[in-house]
Amino acid sequence: MSKKLIENARKKGDGRGAVRAKRIIDALDRLMGTNDTKDMSEFDKLLFQAETLAEFTLDGEGNPLEMVTIKGSGYGYYYSMSDKKLINIPRSGEYYLISEKPDNLGRLKVYSHYKFVSGVVLLIPKDEIVRIGNN
Repeated sequence: MSKKLIENARKKGDGRGAVRAKRIIDALDRLMGTNDTKDMSEFDKLLFQAETLAEFTLDGEGNPLEMVTIKGSGYGYYYSMSDKKLINIPRSGEYYLISEKPDNLGRLKVYSHYKFVSGVVLLIPKDEIVRIGNN
C-alpha cells in the first residue's frame, strides 16, 4: 500500500468500519514493515505474528467476529475479493463473518487466514454459510 493511502485511511472517520480498517492497516504494518523482530527468538517472532494476525478476527469494537463454515464437504471455488478471482478453499474450514449484508448476488463476506500475511476476503452465498458461533 502507498504511504498516502495508509495515512488517509488512518485519518478518515471514526465509525466502526474506519476503526476496523485502521486496526487492520496497523496490523499489516507490524507484519510487513517492522524490523522490531530482528532481535527476537524464533518463538517470540511466531507469537508476535500470531498476535498480529488475531487483529483480523476482531470487529471495530474489539469483539471477536462470528465464526462460520461452509455447507458440504471437500473443496469449493469461491470468489476472492483479495485475488479478484475464484479460488479453491476447503468447505470445512473455519471462517470469520465480516458482513451481515449480502451483495446483489446474495453473498456474504467472510475472512480467512488463507494467505498467511494478509488473509483473504471471500464472497460466499448466504445459504451455504453455517454459523458455528465463537468456537
